[in-house]
Amino acid sequence: MPRDLTKSRYLDGLRCPKLLWTRWNRPERIPPPEPQRELIMQAGRQVGALAQRLFPGGVEVPRFDAAHAAVRATAKLLEQRVPLFEAAFAGGDRLCRVDVLVPGLAGRWDIVEVKAGTRVRESHVRDVAFQYDTLTRAGLEIDRMVIMHLDGSYVRGDEVDLEQLFSATDVTERVMHLAPYMGQTIGAMQDMLTGPDPDTPLGSRCNAPHPCPLKPDCWGDLPPANVTQLYAGGRKIWEFMNEGLFTLAGIADARLTPRQRIQKHALVNDEVHLEKPAVQAWVDQLEYPLYHLDFETFAPAVPAFPGAHPYQQIPCQFSLHIQQEPGAEPDHREFLATEPGDPRPQLVEALLAACGEKGTILAWNMSFEKLVIEDLATYDLVRAPRLLNLATRLADLMAPFQSFAVYHPGQGGSCSLKVVLPAVTELDYSELNISSGGTATHSYEQAMFGGLDPARREVIFNDLRAYCCLDTLAMVEILRWLEGAIAN
Repeated sequence: MPRDLTKSRYLDGLRCPKLLWTRWNRPERIPPPEPQRELIMQAGRQVGALAQRLFPGGVEVPRFDAAHAAVRATAKLLEQRVPLFEAAFAGGDRLCRVDVLVPGLAGRWDIVEVKAGTRVRESHVRDVAFQYDTLTRAGLEIDRMVIMHLDGSYVRGDEVDLEQLFSATDVTERVMHLAPYMGQTIGAMQDMLTGPDPDTPLGSRCNAPHPCPLKPDCWGDLPPANVTQLYAGGRKIWEFMNEGLFTLAGIADARLTPRQRIQKHALVNDEVHLEKPAVQAWVDQLEYPLYHLDFETFAPAVPAFPGAHPYQQIPCQFSLHIQQEPGAEPDHREFLATEPGDPRPQLVEALLAACGEKGTILAWNMSFEKLVIEDLATYDLVRAPRLLNLATRLADLMAPFQSFAVYHPGQGGSCSLKVVLPAVTELDYSELNISSGGTATHSYEQAMFGGLDPARREVIFNDLRAYCCLDTLAMVEILRWLEGAIAN
């Protein structure tokens, strides 16, 4: 083999042979990570560095340009019998680094894999199994294997308590169940890498646990209005593809749910499906003044403020378009935290001042806004009654679309605001520098914690204001379109 198989490439191979083959043989075809993926990797590095502090006296194995130089450095450090960070091993055409290698009983060692998530996933266990296989082939005796992850129930005090922040799950038994099959599995992957590009069928693996970087390439030949756009399609999508059914128009109505049939007929007839009585009833329950609300949040893996838990959504921005009466031009209010410290006190004050005491508060997929407001009420007990009153005034503009009381063929089976807006209006997000929630979160954290110069920070803040503003202006325009549709 020209190169050793690493644990990250092994996990690629378990997910999709084509992904592994491409990373190995045609790496230039793999696009750089999306900002959301970069944010996840940054969180992993931060959590890993904190976990090391729980192993006093530990030594980090240096990084070298040549991987096997780190293997040789590890071999020398093993003699010291101290915790090793990023220890490197090679064995049987495998190469891996171990987050923490801890001296165990009777000359053996414990493997500690650190994960930034709050629970153990099957992929994590397979990650450790690869390490076990590699280390034992390199001659080490392994005692225990542990996955150290964040405790989602941990609530930060004035300082971060590392002992409470982390939870450890022993996966030794689970790994030992996998161990007998590792050689065969890895051998098959290594054989595949020397052959032609594998023809791997499309499937749920393309989207889970996150969109595959090869998805635009692999899905590029699918026809317009293909079955991957089927609303709540689930396993049906891949069943239809296996039968050679690639377009929505080619699927019999009897095999579709009522909402899927609406989607198909709207597409085939190129017309909007509209149930006027249902949409009219939804519009009639709105109480003016009307407040179109959208929050932007960031969710640090390690709680940044007292009273927060890992990955808690901390609101740092809101946009509000206010209509005093039906059809009125909206007034715009906004808040963006740009100074260090907990943004919630000032955000709560600005939100309560802008939302008044009555009137419907519209959100798109309001469960998120409701969660943010309820979390704020838990945080700010003094103003909790007023915040909880805001939550009772929420209504979901997505509801008529999600129930399929209205469906536009341009939606492509999605009820996302980013999809509905260009389907029913002439607006879209294409001209914005920030055009998704994930990018907004990444950009905000870069501006606040990335050490950027003031000019660059201000550019990002202006981009964030433009993005959040369009989210609520979008709701104004979609409501206007709905009212026009039922009036005709």
